[in-house]
Amino acid sequence: MELEDDWSRWQEPGDDATHPKPVPGGNNNSNSPSSRYLEDGSYLRLKSARLSYNIPGAWANSLNLESARVYASGENLLTFTDFSGMDPEVGLGGNAGTKYPISRRVTFGVGLNF
Repeated sequence: MELEDDWSRWQEPGDDATHPKPVPGGNNNSNSPSSRYLEDGSYLRLKSARLSYNIPGAWANSLNLESARVYASGENLLTFTDFSGMDPEVGLGGNAGTKYPISRRVTFGVGLNF
């Protein structure tokens, strides 16, 4: 079997290869331990952030308000990782292929006290 240019097969323990060693009959039902699908799952995530500004009392009073505030908040804004899947927060089963990533949410608002 001829492999693509950037593919390699494991031959000896410790080899760094892209594919497992071929075995007679195939290795689909192999129960041998393998690190083929093991990867670094570390990540850094900005889970939530909120920025708000209280409008000065004189401005609020000129609008017949006791106080006023504007804000912006966000959830799941950034994730830094080398993980190849969509989301590094993989459950115990390790199946990241069918899990949708956590959605990003940004909210803007105004708080008024009369």
